[in-house]
Amino acid sequence: MVAGYFRVQGAGDRAATDLTNDTMLGLLRDIGRFDGPASQLRTFAMLIAHRRMQSDRRRAAGAA
Repeated sequence: MVAGYFRVQGAGDRAATDLTNDTMLGLLRDIGRFDGPASQLRTFAMLIAHRRMQSDRRRAAGAA
């Protein structure tokens, strides 16, 4: 689900894998902040994924 999101957003396979790993680590780190039903955990994970993608794009734009 998360890797597919990154690929749809234009990330290559390696970048999608790296971003997915970063997202999962962020999810594990921030799970204590999650205060909702289990059905909203996917939304929480996708929010983290979206923020990772934005950060990656900002970083890439700054490096160019």
